[in-house]
Amino acid sequence: MMAPAERAGKGARGGTLGDLVARLEGRDVLRSVLAGPSGLAGPSGMPGASGMPGASVLAGPSGLARVASGLAAVTILGVTHDSRQVRPGWLFVAVPGEHHDGHDHAPAAVRAGAVALVMERALPIPGVPQLLVHSARRALAVAASWVEGDPSHALGIVGITGTDGKTTTAYLVRSMLEACGVSTGMLGTIDVIAGGQSHGNPGRAT
Repeated sequence: MMAPAERAGKGARGGTLGDLVARLEGRDVLRSVLAGPSGLAGPSGMPGASGMPGASVLAGPSGLARVASGLAAVTILGVTHDSRQVRPGWLFVAVPGEHHDGHDHAPAAVRAGAVALVMERALPIPGVPQLLVHSARRALAVAASWVEGDPSHALGIVGITGTDGKTTTAYLVRSMLEACGVSTGMLGTIDVIAGGQSHGNPGRAT
């Protein structure tokens, strides 16, 4: 399971929901933004995407400027798709899975302190903004990179795809780079290596 992202916004702890909404919009991931009855500034009395009474459609991708100030008032301190890892000030991304649907755990995430939700469908959960997206998995990737200050922008990345031999190739590439004096990390189904330390990967997830 992916570890939650804890450091926000370009090396500093903290980033606004408005910034993330703009990022999601720019990646063509965002569908709309909803708020409950006590939500942010925006047109009121409009039905939400699921017809929820009291919900407000804050903006679609073409109308975000109208609610920029309201979104900017919400600070995001971390991002996770595991409701058990949510901390106050975090964003929860509801990812549908084969055995579990993250949408079922959204209420628990809000109780744990989530200040906003990213979901593929609206839910009757008042009090927090809901960012409705085309793909929660893609939105999670965008949000995790954003909250960590886009670390890949400063890193050389080697991606290895295929059916067989990916792990072996990854170890070979890492060994060659290390032999050339290049410090490396590695993320694979067998192990996660960072800072020269092996952290294991018992979940076999990448």
